Amino acid sequence: MKALVTGATGFIGSHLVEALQEKNVEVRCLVRPKSDHRWLADRDVELAVGDCRDPDCLAAAVRGVDYVFHLAGVVRARKYEDYFLSNSTGTHNLLLTCLRDNPGLERFVLVSSQAAAGPSPNGRPLNEFDAARPISAYGWSKLMAEKEVLEHKGDLPVVVVRPSPVYGPRDRDFHSLFKLIRLGLRPVIGREERHIHLTYVRDVVKGTWLAARSAHTKGNVYFLADERSYTWREIGLILGRVFDKKPRQLTIPKSVSWIVARVAELWAALLRRPAVLNREKRREMLARYWLCDTSRARTDLGFRVDHPLPVGAENTVRWYRDNGWL
Repeated sequence: MKALVTGATGFIGSHLVEALQEKNVEVRCLVRPKSDHRWLADRDVELAVGDCRDPDCLAAAVRGVDYVFHLAGVVRARKYEDYFLSNSTGTHNLLLTCLRDNPGLERFVLVSSQAAAGPSPNGRPLNEFDAARPISAYGWSKLMAEKEVLEHKGDLPVVVVRPSPVYGPRDRDFHSLFKLIRLGLRPVIGREERHIHLTYVRDVVKGTWLAARSAHTKGNVYFLADERSYTWREIGLILGRVFDKKPRQLTIPKSVSWIVARVAELWAALLRRPAVLNREKRREMLARYWLCDTSRARTDLGFRVDHPLPVGAENTVRWYRDNGWL
């Protein structure tokens, strides 16, 4: 059994490579020429140099594999159109290459994002049949990627998974929060309580594998998340217990958060790199309910998380400490 993993040098992709090898799956990784290979350095994987944005280099990558796990894309970009070039057009290119050069695939799995569905407007967890309402360019680009995949469900055995926000070893997005909690600070924007589903990275990988292997998944979309949601206050308290801290709430007014996001955008523009925080990211952070219904994944895939937040947080902190990130 052989699998192609795009985005293998990234946070989730590198964990997926490890999990596949644990299952004795041969792994080929599509990597950009200048990408950082540190998480693959000790892995016996085949490297195919290329980029999903360039269709001419994809044929050799897809030939001879049984599964394609497509994770490559961008979370942050300098320009609006860059999200769509990487996340949507890149997916389109990979699909067409599979149709031409490997039409007998066992499964094509797109790892999308809850951002493609958008937040739930009324506090009810969204399911896969609810209308998608992304609120960021990133979310729209991932939704367009999903549509590209599902338009080919009559030609290829495709499936889409939508993880909720993912944390765990090697993650940098939640790393800042862990550092603040260690300092005894629990930042929140505004005074409204916000609710969110999170997922530990190894649980996302588990759900992705189940989606690839289950007979019931072809042409479907699945949310992957912890079965229970958390408020940001609960998240802060759980992380605080890991650090043996009682973090003090640091309330950031919404108006101040807008200024911070705008300054971050301008600074990133001067440095000619994507902004870690921007006004769209702020909009996502201000949404009160990032909630999803995972019952379809539980029914079709038998998906259950092995790492609820208290367990996943301990694992993450241990890795951060062992690797000098904390």
